[in-house]
Amino acid sequence: MRTPVLIACLLLSLPGARCAWGARPLADAAVRGAVDDVAPLLPADSRVLVVDLCDLDNRISYFGRFLSDKLQIELSSRKLPLTVIDRRRIDLATEEFQLQQSGMVDESSIARMGKMLGAGVIVYGTVTDLGESIDISLKAKDLQKGTILGGSSRQIPKTEKVASLVKEVLRSEKDRQAELEQERKRLLEFFEEEKKARMAVIEAEIARKRTELEALDREIRSKSETLKDFEAKRAEIGKLQAAIEAIHAEIDKTNQAVPGKLKIGMRVAEITQALGESRVSPGAPDCLVAGKFFLLLNGDSLSKVVKNGSAGHAAAGRLRVQIDDCDSARAFGKNVVGY
Repeated sequence: MRTPVLIACLLLSLPGARCAWGARPLADAAVRGAVDDVAPLLPADSRVLVVDLCDLDNRISYFGRFLSDKLQIELSSRKLPLTVIDRRRIDLATEEFQLQQSGMVDESSIARMGKMLGAGVIVYGTVTDLGESIDISLKAKDLQKGTILGGSSRQIPKTEKVASLVKEVLRSEKDRQAELEQERKRLLEFFEEEKKARMAVIEAEIARKRTELEALDREIRSKSETLKDFEAKRAEIGKLQAAIEAIHAEIDKTNQAVPGKLKIGMRVAEITQALGESRVSPGAPDCLVAGKFFLLLNGDSLSKVVKNGSAGHAAAGRLRVQIDDCDSARAFGKNVVGY
């Protein structure tokens, strides 16, 4: 009866594993020695599945991915009486079990995947940083009986390249989704703060006018002013509120229009015609303001458009600068329109 075999280590299969050319000479000798130790343990006419090696926390590093590929190649080249399963089938099986979602894989998951691929024995291993060296350990386990058949332990010097590959853990889909969610929350917080700031200005103006209205109401009661004067003040406040709303609506329209209607090199007259005279105002010498954008001029021509509140970089990109006026926009701002 044939005994299928799975060579594994609690794995995480992700596409696009990077090369480890700097670690190749050291790894070659260790892999050859490990295969010398493990190959005699594998039953004849067995199926062998080579997957990724991990650390003691069951996480897959780039070096673990590299070693698994080397083990598969070495086993295949020995012309042993066994079958090495194609790496692509490992990736498909891992995807089916959705192992990449957690970033770590336990031995029971490996066993289920091995059975699905027709394997009866797993050989799993670890890559461990020992300080001065890197330990590569493999164990052979009968998948049906649950017994350890034997193993191998090899060490290689810890070079800078090897240490980097061992330290860098393959990122899971869950980690990438968490980063995207964090960025989404950051953007929502930014827009919420901007909304609060705008509402604070409007509410402060409304509160001031309300105070004026209350003072006028008291004055009417004390001096018996005519109802006509009182209503005139109330109407003025209503117009002011409407004007404030209209201004913010105009600002929103301008913010939407600026990136699409402006091109570098446009003249001031062309800018005014494109956006409308009411939407453009002077901000500083050689600088116009349109909504939340600074329009920087070189003489009479548009040279750069920078969004107010955006982040710029100074000191060779190492220092972040908040864009809040024409000067900072000219020195550090990022252009947002084309030619």
